[in-house]
Amino acid sequence: KAAGEMRERLEKLVGPQVARNLSIGTFHSVCARLLRYDIGSYISPEGFRWQSNFVIYDESESMNLIKEAIKKLNLDDKVFIPKDMRHAISAFKNDGISSGQYARDARNYHDLRLSEIFTAYQALLAKNNALDFDDLILTFTNLLAQNAEVRNKYKSRYKHLLVDEFQDTNQSQYRMIRLLSCDEPFASGAEEREQLWEGRTLMVVGDVDQSIYSWRKADFRIILGFQKDFKNGRMIMLEDNYRSNETILSAANSIIKNNSERIDKVLRCNRGKGEKIQVNAASDEIDEAFFVVNELKRLKARGISLKRCAILYRTNAMSRAIEEVLVRSHVPYTMVGGTRFYERAEIKDALSYLKLVYNNADGQSFRRCINNPRRGIGDTSLDKLAAYAEQSGQTMLEAALRADSVGGLSAKAAKGLRDFALLLERWQNMATTLSVAPLLEMILKQSGYLAKLEEDANASKEESSQDRVDTVRELLNVAGEFEQSADEPTLDGFLTRISLVSDLDAIKSG
Repeated sequence: KAAGEMRERLEKLVGPQVARNLSIGTFHSVCARLLRYDIGSYISPEGFRWQSNFVIYDESESMNLIKEAIKKLNLDDKVFIPKDMRHAISAFKNDGISSGQYARDARNYHDLRLSEIFTAYQALLAKNNALDFDDLILTFTNLLAQNAEVRNKYKSRYKHLLVDEFQDTNQSQYRMIRLLSCDEPFASGAEEREQLWEGRTLMVVGDVDQSIYSWRKADFRIILGFQKDFKNGRMIMLEDNYRSNETILSAANSIIKNNSERIDKVLRCNRGKGEKIQVNAASDEIDEAFFVVNELKRLKARGISLKRCAILYRTNAMSRAIEEVLVRSHVPYTMVGGTRFYERAEIKDALSYLKLVYNNADGQSFRRCINNPRRGIGDTSLDKLAAYAEQSGQTMLEAALRADSVGGLSAKAAKGLRDFALLLERWQNMATTLSVAPLLEMILKQSGYLAKLEEDANASKEESSQDRVDTVRELLNVAGEFEQSADEPTLDGFLTRISLVSDLDAIKSG
């Protein structure tokens, strides 16, 4: 959303033609877009390769691969807990560490097994021609470091770089910035540095006092050491605060000034003193919830509508106590963001069809949509198909076309697999001529998925059944809107955009 707003502002400043030639986006979206062109030139440190029609796995798909890796290695998932392994691997990638690097440094039993899980997980990603969210930056950065031709192409294309919220960058992102700019940290002297910067600029904007993403491997020391790395850099202090009043600013400064590692500055406020800050020290979460509800009642008594009030909480687990007290106090409320739009099962089902059409190596999507709706193919049959595919070096979709050759399959299962594979082949052919919305609509109808949802909705009196139908139809609207607004309204562009939308909640609140 922020990137879209920046593009709109730039169009007003420099005109649509010039703005169209600018690359604007998050680190992840920019890397995803550029990898579509050049990932074929990349070989990972472990020797893995990807094709340009890679898909981006979400958290649940990545977790499934972690579990599969642990199972393949015959490790105990009570000792090597999948969620912990996923978190550790994500942290390594954000620090720019590959599985091969970690394996070389592993010393004890736990670290050695973790390195094996890491490597097996990367092998499964490559097999499915998939990247996880963390791979997008790490893979593009490694590609720049590995391939001088690709690096020089993008250094020639991007002569001026601007990075916002620089205090939230991690080591992998910073390495990418250095490779795309001038590699000044590697220049030997002042004269060489001067030559490197001729006709080029790098501007970063950030505030070390606002670094709050260390749990996501953001490293505030990067901004602290920036001038040491880029010796020709000039610091410009932005000390006028237009957001907060003087009381809020003074309270924040009184705490922040105690930080030992920061860049000292004097913030000025132009919004007046403001009201005094109110602090409440609650004894537990129930006491805190009663305080919140009493504040709501006080506001209501002053004539403020409850529709203008919102309760923000840090984690979903904290909502329980607040909801409990709201109910006991007879205060009406609406929960927003309970299940996010793209996390709903029916949306994941529909998207798995599109992903498989785009990338037939995607085993996760194959398993998800093969029995949605049911086609009489059980887990045992799928396991036999997967084993055959692995032995013969084929994707599960390719193996499904040859289901008669898979030992131990019933005639019904073999026919179901073959029919499904032929259907996918037809859709892949149609994808070359159809745009995203009509392609998705055709898939939903010809697969029988939409008909099954409608049948369930007609048979059930529950509102949730009709809601699932409406949700899938809303996805068709999303695809239509994408075609109208996107610079490149292609299937890969649609799938990439959806993969990168991590905070969209399209469920309407009452």
